[in-house]
Amino acid sequence: MMGELGFYGASLEGYGCAGMSNVEYGLVMQELERGDSGLRSFVSVQSALVMYPIYTFGSDEQKSAWLPALASGKTRLLRPHRARLRVKPRRHDHHRPQIADEYILNGEKMWITSGSIADVANHLAKVANEDNTKKGR
Repeated sequence: MMGELGFYGASLEGYGCAGMSNVEYGLVMQELERGDSGLRSFVSVQSALVMYPIYTFGSDEQKSAWLPALASGKTRLLRPHRARLRVKPRRHDHHRPQIADEYILNGEKMWITSGSIADVANHLAKVANEDNTKKGR
């Protein structure tokens, strides 16, 4: 029902999202919070911490594949809690120049939002610009 009402990714344009203004989105979240804090948290995590990064940083293929499914509520994506995430990204060392921007993420994770019901995981990792890395790191 939340997907049918347009609550997931409500402030995003296209891909089956409602395209609400930030004020409209905020009012929806406030009303959900009034009824159930856990429900508001679930909707805002799916919208702001999962869908927004795909919308902002994802490829056109990723956006087309994931955003409509997430907006409908039929697919759930999880987001690891940053406070308990220790990930060390490193460039994938392979000999295929066509995929030179691949990285391997190694790490450990505790507590994952919707971990038991999610369909796919969204992991974010910060990679230092190789031109700006400090010596010894």
